[in-house]
Amino acid sequence: MEYRYYTCDVFTHTQFSGNPLAVFPNAEGITDAQMQQVARELNLSETAFVLPAESGAHDVRVRIFTPGREMPFAGHPTLGTAWVLCHLGMHSLNSETSTLILGENVGPVPVTLRAKHGQLESAELSVAQLPQFSEAPPVQELAEITGLSVEDFDVAAYPPRFASCGAVFLVAVLKSTEALARIRTRPDGFERVLGNQPSQDFWLAAPTENGRWRARMFAPLMGIPEDPATGSAAAAFGGYLADVEARDDGTHDWVIEQGLEMGRPSELRIRVDRTQQASTAVRVRGAAVMVSAGQMFIPPAT
Repeated sequence: MEYRYYTCDVFTHTQFSGNPLAVFPNAEGITDAQMQQVARELNLSETAFVLPAESGAHDVRVRIFTPGREMPFAGHPTLGTAWVLCHLGMHSLNSETSTLILGENVGPVPVTLRAKHGQLESAELSVAQLPQFSEAPPVQELAEITGLSVEDFDVAAYPPRFASCGAVFLVAVLKSTEALARIRTRPDGFERVLGNQPSQDFWLAAPTENGRWRARMFAPLMGIPEDPATGSAAAAFGGYLADVEARDDGTHDWVIEQGLEMGRPSELRIRVDRTQQASTAVRVRGAAVMVSAGQMFIPPAT
């Protein structure tokens, strides 16, 4: 059978930057095993498959696969899938603000779409799970698998942790963007240090001179040597920052740059609501741009 798919670049306004995504908008008939094979064939960070809604809690069902496994939730596939569905007219942009709810493995994920004169300008997801944290391995081991020194990590102000808003990442903060640029990962070290941990995906960030953050994300055990824009990790990082910095009640915003070292600059905007010193909502916002369309021949399931 022939299945149409589309690609877009997410967390950018410019083609060939941001994080590329493939979306199959009508994936009925593709089996779980075939979805994994397709994701491996396209070899992007993620590929999304859109299916009919399974309940009234969401508008469509979405399955997300990396080349190595299925994801419970991921940021750039969520925003990119919503963007593609709008591009195809499968979601109306008659009003300036609308909501599309994607049913993912983590649960319903609302995406707020903002348009002007019928043209989509931005998409913002709200996480289905609030931030959760757990203890990270010793910083000496983190330095070893990244090719850095212990002194490069800002452990005093930002102790490393596992953080999750539906997908778990190891989060660490470095003292400078210069250290961030020096990272040279060791996949064998990832297996040894993180193989039995809650996640093998490592997000490292550093503050920039203009008050923003710059980040990199490595997931070599998942088939992703480095990711140019990771919305689910950015959501977890926003929750982490709000917690570690003990932010007051109210709404707090951060802008994160990612993908610069890969030549695919991306911009992710994070917003966290706090009430009684706890995070009550986390949102990730960005833009996308359509890149290509194609078709794939997938044999019927036997």
